[in-house]
Amino acid sequence: MAVRSAKEKSLNDVATTEIQREINICPPDIGNVMTSDGVMARPFMVGEVTAPFKTNVVIKGYVDFYGGYGNHCREIVLRLGENPKYNVKLDPIKSPVDIHPALYSKMNWYANNMAFKKSDSTALIIAGPGHMRKGFYPEYCKRTIGWTMIETLEVMPEIANWLKNMDLILCPTMTDMRRFRTAGLNNLAMCRIGYNQNEYHEKVAPVDIANLRGRYVFGVAGSWNYRKSVEEIVQAYCMAFTANDPVSLLLVCKYGNRPWGPNKEDKSKWGIRVELQAILDKLTDNKDDLPHICVLDVPMHPEIVPHVYSRFDCLVGFSKGESTWLPGLEIGAMGKPIIQLENEACGYMDYLLGTRYMCKKVKYKECGPELYEGTSEYYEGQKMGFGDTLELSEMMKRVYSERGTGVQVMERKYITDRVKEYTWENSVKTLCEYI
Repeated sequence: MAVRSAKEKSLNDVATTEIQREINICPPDIGNVMTSDGVMARPFMVGEVTAPFKTNVVIKGYVDFYGGYGNHCREIVLRLGENPKYNVKLDPIKSPVDIHPALYSKMNWYANNMAFKKSDSTALIIAGPGHMRKGFYPEYCKRTIGWTMIETLEVMPEIANWLKNMDLILCPTMTDMRRFRTAGLNNLAMCRIGYNQNEYHEKVAPVDIANLRGRYVFGVAGSWNYRKSVEEIVQAYCMAFTANDPVSLLLVCKYGNRPWGPNKEDKSKWGIRVELQAILDKLTDNKDDLPHICVLDVPMHPEIVPHVYSRFDCLVGFSKGESTWLPGLEIGAMGKPIIQLENEACGYMDYLLGTRYMCKKVKYKECGPELYEGTSEYYEGQKMGFGDTLELSEMMKRVYSERGTGVQVMERKYITDRVKEYTWENSVKTLCEYI
């Protein structure tokens, strides 16, 4: 065995001491967190055992699923955690199933942050309005900030009463702020939700999907549920085109093949493909004349999503109720035309109002059980906007007919310019003014 020099022995002992110190304050698998694989390319700053002169912030929200608010909460945890002014604790984490394992490790580290001090701390609640009630956030915090939104035309009185208990409500859109102010709330401030401009931009390479080659793609992104009007979009698309048209409707559900609706307990009756087939069966007896439809119903890691979105030629939405609508920001930043419903119950009006492909026929009706049962009970008794399927069909044909024209080039640039301020950097910069 080679004899180590005194210098080598000293250096090795120091290194061992440093490694042991990290293990004492971090999870045992910290080495996995520090890799540069995929979403872990961003360096992970290991916190100190003590955090003097830092603002202690406990963040509560759902970070373990693919939804817009899950993505929102993860970004805020990471970006505030990297800021030397803040000492961040995350609570709770329910399950590692729905996000990249390495990203889950990062979230888990913040959930077990030993440097966090309860005294003199601030609670930041990033979630839908149903979680703004007392009991969801810690009582030990000196201040409570809710970053939330609303998806109905008005604010449910019970929700308004919960929000009054908070020190500050951060609104992601002016539409949300108007709805909260009308409900009698004054503890309001604007703080937009952002997109990652390093991942969503016009130069992102599209993923090659073989059965979409040569086709103009109308893309639908997000969850498969009644509020998103997926059935109406499928109906409108099948009204606008036939099997002879070189088009496709690409349905992307980032949640994967999840159960929705009353048949979710019977696995032979639920599933995106099953529900899509049921929609198509109601449209026509001549199945050979239906235009092409493609479904992506598997969970996708966040680094894959921009390349899938880049394959869209046009994003189609027809939301009954919405706030920021993250796909609109992300795909708008990629320079794609967007179809949506001009709906006062939707926060995307902040950046899409006045764009070329907005459907204007909308009726505001009270939500039925298909909207509130099993999803968001606070919808009950509230109104959302319902669009006209025929108008949506005509809008799809209009977008397709204007493809490649100067007017559509101008429209795409107009949307890109409108969303360019909605970045995570700007979101966190504004947030830090209020914490």
